[in-house]
Amino acid sequence: MAFSIVFGWGSGSFISLLPACIARISDIREIGVRVGMIYFVSAFACLTGNPISGALIQGTNYRWMQVFAVLVIFVGLSFFVALRMVQSRSLMKVV
Repeated sequence: MAFSIVFGWGSGSFISLLPACIARISDIREIGVRVGMIYFVSAFACLTGNPISGALIQGTNYRWMQVFAVLVIFVGLSFFVALRMVQSRSLMKVV
């Protein structure tokens, strides 16, 4: 139950913050195109994540599926943090 709550909170926040982050760094005329492109790219992860997770389930043992989910979330989080650091450096140069 705890894993489900943490996973839902984490994945939900990544999905909902993505358009806001794109809107912050994009020109107003390019927001729709960029959001569409990022969702197109993330669709591959959505299409492959469930079969991979299903293959990692062994009977009633969900441990490897949980490890896979946590690793994927932390890799995504590291990309968000890296992009935020690059963005803040570029904003500081403008100011």
